[in-house]
Amino acid sequence: HPMKHETFDLEAYQKDEKLQNQINRIANLYASIAGEEIWNSNMFDNTLNQIRHCYLSGRFPKEEDARKMFSLLRGLIQKLNDMVATGQKKHEQTVAPLSVWYNELVQNSTFILIRFLEKNAFIYTVFDAPNFMQSTDTSISAYSEAFFEKMKSYA
Repeated sequence: HPMKHETFDLEAYQKDEKLQNQINRIANLYASIAGEEIWNSNMFDNTLNQIRHCYLSGRFPKEEDARKMFSLLRGLIQKLNDMVATGQKKHEQTVAPLSVWYNELVQNSTFILIRFLEKNAFIYTVFDAPNFMQSTDTSISAYSEAFFEKMKSYA
């Protein structure tokens, strides 16, 4: 695999204007859509495990990069905390309403149901992070919506 021995250079990613612009566009789009989300205590496990793996396998060129990653993650957690406290998604000048439920029964940290025009919906779910599967099948979206409502009732 070509990336097997490649290091993770945080500074290079932070200086990559194209990447930073893409991240910014995604964050603004996320902040522009009203949403309901179910969170659980495992939502950062994959990220924490990736940082740990990079550290233990020597993929960080500088040891301080692991500490910087944890600091960035801490900042993200604070931003999420602020979103819950205000009931709003926010990035730059973009703001949309947000409702959050906490439920330990939901183990899949990424399940997205997008409803529009009353009967239409898209379902996205993690297939193999960071890859997603998408479906517009109405029976799958109806099942997923019922599942989401059931999980909210346990939250």
